[in-house]
Amino acid sequence: MLFHLPDTILITTYLRRLPQEVLDSDYIKFSIEAYVAKKRNNGAKFFDLIRNRATYLQSCLLFPFIVEMRVNYVSVIAKALRPVMRGHQEAPHSVTKLQELLMFEDSQDVCEFLEHCGFEVLSDGDQEEGGAYIVLAGQDLEDNMPVSQKDGVTPIM
Repeated sequence: MLFHLPDTILITTYLRRLPQEVLDSDYIKFSIEAYVAKKRNNGAKFFDLIRNRATYLQSCLLFPFIVEMRVNYVSVIAKALRPVMRGHQEAPHSVTKLQELLMFEDSQDVCEFLEHCGFEVLSDGDQEEGGAYIVLAGQDLEDNMPVSQKDGVTPIM
């Protein structure tokens, strides 16, 4: 089921055919939660599931969707901070916190990903742990994001 997350018709057809005792299993419940999180572009829930509840196999099956969910999550964060930016105030966000939220292994990968998405990554000794932070500068993210508008497929970086 996790392998076919983008295919709503296949998943709903599959779920309708399962007996109730299978639907009540932890693995199916996890798969449904992952499906809903991806469908609703809920990066917080998606990454929380991987971080705290996924088995190794489940994490591997969800891996192809991680870049797409990272892009969506960064977009949500930027949109949430957009009213602050309209007042011509910078909205710095810690790269260290984004590294944790987006499940990157190191800060260099986060910085490269964010720069690819069109953000400016700055360094300041006053910022926490390593001093790197990103300024969400109010750019139109859809123009910079690496998600294909046509089919929603995201290339693995």
